[in-house]
Amino acid sequence: MVDDPRVAFVDCRSADEYASGHVTGATHIGPSATAIAPLSRAVLASATTVITYCDAAVQCDRSQHVAELLRKSGLPDVRVLEGGMPAWLKSGYPAESGTCADCNDSK
Repeated sequence: MVDDPRVAFVDCRSADEYASGHVTGATHIGPSATAIAPLSRAVLASATTVITYCDAAVQCDRSQHVAELLRKSGLPDVRVLEGGMPAWLKSGYPAESGTCADCNDSK
């Protein structure tokens, strides 16, 4: 799924954590979000699968919370990345750092 352009990743950590390193091309929806902002929803609408993640190696409540918001917003296939960002990096998958231009912590 890493190379599939129909798969979108959503970083569910704080904006600072996102800036320190995230899945390449990931959308940011912070853990305090109470709804999915229209811009984020529009970006994710073309994805056939959306995968949320955070830093927890086992179960991430932040990822589960955002995944549930995404499901409620109408996205049909939303999953949580097992092992989160640590497992992603350990597997050698692409990551990047930098500030988030459109961080969505609420809305």
